[in-house]
Parts: sequence; C-alpha cells; structure tokens
Amino acid sequence: MNSKTLTSLFFLCLITGYAKVSASTLEFRDGVDVLLDGASSGFIYNGTNDAELRSGTPLSNFDFGTGSTTEAEFTIDLSDGGSEAQVVLRFDNVFGAGPLNVPVGSVINSATLFIDIDNVGADLNLYQLSSDFGSESSVTWDSFAGGVIPGVNAGATPVATINGGGNKVTVDITSSVAAWAAGSTNFGWALVSTGNDGVDIGASENIDFADRPQLFIDFTAPIPPAVVPLPPSALLALPALAFLTRARRS
Repeated sequence: MNSKTLTSLFFLCLITGYAKVSASTLEFRDGVDVLLDGASSGFIYNGTNDAELRSGTPLSNFDFGTGSTTEAEFTIDLSDGGSEAQVVLRFDNVFGAGPLNVPVGSVINSATLFIDIDNVGADLNLYQLSSDFGSESSVTWDSFAGGVIPGVNAGATPVATINGGGNKVTVDITSSVAAWAAGSTNFGWALVSTGNDGVDIGASENIDFADRPQLFIDFTAPIPPAVVPLPPSALLALPALAFLTRARRS
C-alpha cells in the first residue's frame, strides 16, 4: 500500500460529518422578482399557469377568466349562469438545481398559497391535480376531461378548504409541495366551489401585482456529506505508515 492509497483511505474514513443545515425560503408570483430569504433576487418570475374552466362553454379558453386582460380575475361557482366554473393553477419552474429553485429531495418545512378573493361567497375546495392540464392559454373544460373530477384527474379529497368569505387568504399546501419535492410530478391544483354563491379571485395577469397568486416555500435543502480534512500531523505520518506497510510485505 503506497502513501497515495493511505491518504485516500484517511479521507474516506473521515467522510462522516455533515455541513451545517440551514433553511431557506422562496416566494414566487408572476411579474415580480423571486424572493430568496425575503430579499429580491433580481429575477422576475413568469411561471404561473392559471385558467378558468366553464362547463357552459366547454370548448372556450378563459386564460384571463371572464374579466378584462388588465383586471383579470376568475369566477369559481357551482352554478354561474347555469354552468359550473372552476379554476386550475400551477407554478412551474419551482423545483430544480438552480439557485432560485427548491432542490428535489428537500425537506419542506412549510408551504403556503396566497389568493385574493374579490367577491366573497361559498367556501372553496383546493384539490391537488393528478393530471396535466397543459397551458393556461389553451386549456378548456373539455380538454381537461370535462372539468376537474375528484378521484379522476384530481385527488379524491381536498388538500384544504378555503374560507370563501375571506379576502387575502393564505392556504397551507405543505403536503402538496412536500410530495413534489420528494419526486412526484407537479400538476398544480384546482379550485372548486362548494356552493352556488360563487367567489372571484385575482388571476396571475391581474393589473394589481398584490392580487396575483403567490407561492411561499420554506425548505431545507439536502446536504451532501462533508469531507473533513486531515490535520498536518496526520499527513506527516503517512510516509511512515507506507514504509511500515512495505516492510511487512518484504
């Protein structure tokens, strides 16, 4: 065994410590800088896909809801003019290896979804989607299997129930984000009304940035094992160990 081999063994034996683990936070909202630990990153996020689905006009796309392109908002109602209105919502480019991504394998300490309710009404059920609805600019009621169907293209039970009488509402969606961080595919969520008194919520294109949906994630990234360097005294001893090894063989 030569000194190079011995050095390698010393280092392998000392790969036992871990670097200090620290949590980070990321906040995503369309048209606004991604916030890393509460500070602006200088990178504007434009990864939100959201749209309204209407059973009464199943082939029409409602990227901006039924509002204008500046006052974009969605209606969520079991019966709006005789048809159901639902909303699908997804934040893309959240997970990955970049400095403004949540690394896959992270521990999700907490995660929340912010929505702005402009017109109060019945409570909303938030479902985690299990199928891809595609792009906000093309999805329709019919293209997404006839709307959101719990147990078919969404979870059988809601992730959360949202107070339809609220205004600026924050929803705990830690379970969804934790599943995606563990490797499940991020298909986003659906918002479905529980009654015929619908609510209106701000879309990602709303002129008021503060009314756009926002995703907040507090996470702890996976930390690889840290190599602890040998002290100088141990390095000095390596040649002697190599000599003794050769002497024993001879």
